[in-house]
Amino acid sequence: MQEENKLGVCGLACFKCPKYTNKKCPGCEPNEFCPIPKCAEEKDVSLCFECKEFPCDLNYKEGPIVKETLDFYKE
Repeated sequence: MQEENKLGVCGLACFKCPKYTNKKCPGCEPNEFCPIPKCAEEKDVSLCFECKEFPCDLNYKEGPIVKETLDFYKE
């Protein structure tokens, strides 16, 4: 899959994620740098948007999506 087409569990394109581009995240598989993939795996969803709890505290604390956008989704 081309880098530009890779979509993270959080819903953001991986090449736009600061954790991924700064080499702090290996991609969307459970890892020590980002708890979001593990959470999605535990809740059996492919994307955070599919979770009934989205946006949750984890998205606000650890996710790459800005607070204002998460607030918009919450409304």
